[in-house]
This record gives sequence, C-alpha cells and structure tokens, in this order.
Amino acid sequence: FRDRQGIIWCGLSGSGIAKYDPLKYQFKTLGNEPTNPNSLPDNMVFDIYKASNGNYYVGTQNKGFSEYNPVTGQFYTYSQSSKFGMISNTIYDIAEDNDKNMWIASWGGLMKVDMRTKQISFDQEQNLLTAKKLYSIIKLKNADSLFITSENGPVFYSLKEKKWKPCADNLMQSNAFIGRYVYEGDQNVLWLC
Repeated sequence: FRDRQGIIWCGLSGSGIAKYDPLKYQFKTLGNEPTNPNSLPDNMVFDIYKASNGNYYVGTQNKGFSEYNPVTGQFYTYSQSSKFGMISNTIYDIAEDNDKNMWIASWGGLMKVDMRTKQISFDQEQNLLTAKKLYSIIKLKNADSLFITSENGPVFYSLKEKKWKPCADNLMQSNAFIGRYVYEGDQNVLWLC
C-alpha cells in the first residue's frame, strides 16, 4: 500500500518489509534481527495494515501478529499469536472495526485484538468449515459485519451479535470463490481476487 507520505510498503517472502520512496528512488528494508527482540519477528510477511492510530500492523507466516511504531522504529509482537507451530501464527489479513479493534484472518481462525488491553481472543466456530483457514477479511463500510474469505469459501461475521453468518447459496457459486484479497468499492460492491 501507499502511505500519506507516498512511501510504498511491500511485504516480502523471506526478506521482511520493503519501503520504497519514489521521490528519492530509494528502498529501505525492515527485517528480522535475531538478537533484537524489537525487530520484525519473521521475514515472511503476508500483510501490512495501517490503522487509524497511525501504527502499522504486520501479519507473518510463522510469528503471528506484530505492531510497528514508525516513530520508534520498533516492533511489538503479540505473544499469544507468535508461538511457533500453532496454526494461528500464520496471519493472512488484518482489518479494523469502528471500535478500533483489530480483526485477524489466520490459518487457525478468526482473532480479535482489543487495542485497549492488547489481549487477543479467538473466535473459533468448530462446526463451520468457512470459519477456518482464513485468507482475507474486511470490515464492511455500511454494516456492522466482517466479510471473510477462507479455504472453504466466504462467510460473514456479525460484530454486534458475535456470530458467524454463512453466505446465501445464491450469493456465491457453492464456495467456488476462495479469494485472497477483498476490496469494497462504490455502492458497497465487494471485489474478490
């Protein structure tokens, strides 16, 4: 994505984060430094999300969810999501709700980060296949819901009711659309790719 200063941020497969400044024609990388606990925890970066508080949130393949403070240049890794070997440490996408909580699409299911307490809670629905192996997540603009795509198709999650809501059968072709990226455009049209 491109930030307000025009810097382009890219998550890299094995090399951390690349920041490109098009005015200076320069790249800067942020990577894991094994002896620095405040560095990027994993060089396999699947998602970078800039929140309303100005901080950046990073989803990685093996070390979970981290918060990057651009002022200090330090990362804070949420230990509840970073235990090696857990399926919830693979983070594919991040979204923010109207209450400033972060919602995370992970291989292990849906996670909520309460930004006031810095605590992670898991919302795992054992009887719904689309609630597992999540790829993308978006907070819908005009609804109090998340739209989530998974290995097994799309699903809605009601933030108000804290309940999973399967997509109507006629909305998608029997889970034919997995979707790794979701964008909500004009007139609340969802674009999946």
